[in-house]
Amino acid sequence: MLFLRAEDLELQGIPCQETGQLVLHNTLFTAAQSFSPKGRQAAVQMCQKYLKADIVCLIVESPEKITLWRENKNHQSKANSLCHKREQATTGSNQRRAFSGRSRSRRKSATALHAQ
Repeated sequence: MLFLRAEDLELQGIPCQETGQLVLHNTLFTAAQSFSPKGRQAAVQMCQKYLKADIVCLIVESPEKITLWRENKNHQSKANSLCHKREQATTGSNQRRAFSGRSRSRRKSATALHAQ
């Protein structure tokens, strides 16, 4: 059982307040149920039931509510795909920056080498 603060997830670029799904460590989680801040024990009990059924779960706490997130085992390939797309977007933008930083003559010589 993992307890996380919504604020910490948001700072890591993982939106959890306005979405029903999130990807954490290449695992897709779906918001299962929300509780009032006083319902922490009920969230823990629900999480224990999921864990007994071999379903990973998270409890994300914010000042307004506590949300239980359960692993979405049926869509793990979707989680991997989402992570892969993020990596490609980051890598692609880094490659574009690296290429745009080359001098014009270096670009021409690189193009000439590829043409041969």
